[in-house]
Amino acid sequence: MWCRAYTRPVVRTFLAAVLAVALLPLIVLGNLSIWASGTVLDESAFAATVSRSLEGPAVETLLAEQTAGAILDVANETPVLRDALVTQVLGLDVSAPAGQVRTVLDSRVRVTLNRPLVRDARDDAVAAVHALLVGGPDAARTPVAVHGTVVVLDLGPLVSRVVAELDPRLTQAGLPGVPPGLVVVELGGVGELREVGDATATLDRGRIVAPLLVAGIGLLILVLAHRRMRALGLIGGAGMIGGLLSLAALWFGGGVLNATAESSGSITDRVTADAYGAFASTLADQSLLLVAGGGILALAMAMLLIVAGGLARLTAWRDSRA
Repeated sequence: MWCRAYTRPVVRTFLAAVLAVALLPLIVLGNLSIWASGTVLDESAFAATVSRSLEGPAVETLLAEQTAGAILDVANETPVLRDALVTQVLGLDVSAPAGQVRTVLDSRVRVTLNRPLVRDARDDAVAAVHALLVGGPDAARTPVAVHGTVVVLDLGPLVSRVVAELDPRLTQAGLPGVPPGLVVVELGGVGELREVGDATATLDRGRIVAPLLVAGIGLLILVLAHRRMRALGLIGGAGMIGGLLSLAALWFGGGVLNATAESSGSITDRVTADAYGAFASTLADQSLLLVAGGGILALAMAMLLIVAGGLARLTAWRDSRA
């Protein structure tokens, strides 16, 4: 009888501890899912954040360079159009060196990128990229396209808008539209983006399922635990560790993305790193609240246990003196 009475609380405490460990990944998933539902998965929030990233100096320079290069590639096929671009649009001498032409055109294109019609084309591209991230390659729509094993963003519509806004005379002079595929930005492999789509679907489901599981397991821990205050402290500690794990993942992911963007010089990598940095602030705030809330709960329960233990010892001492 004594053995059974002793081992039963031990078993219950052990099971509660195991459930607290199982709670950790669910807390992290719930934290990420709630964050994703208000950022990456929300089309308006995603579009606003990515649009701000596209307006950053580094990204805008890369975008202007690619757009200007596409315009020159099309114009250079017809000497008359090339001369019209150089003299009438850019205001240079027809014999101006190629480097000077490219520098002036880059500058003019960068200003034109902020025109309303060009912004509309950019917003269409951002919406198509969002659909790709949420739905995977099967959800790709123009100007996103699947080329074999690679998914690309066709900048042709954007470049055409830039040409029209740069100077209407270019189109009137017969400058042809940018053919599909002339200037594209690689977004990633089909397999990689399919995994991204699966991950976003998991996060979408997790924003409802994970909090319910966390609440259910937390309640089960309280039911199983031999001491309720200790169980509450255990749950608080799990929440604090889950928040710290989220912050660690956030820091690691940002470091990898920034390093990749610096080394590759790709528009996609630069925009991804900048947008991640903007989105990350929300997740950091959530995680810090989780750390603070869990830590306060764990500390409060620990202090209550210490006070309760002290009072019990004091009562026992008084009884022994009586």
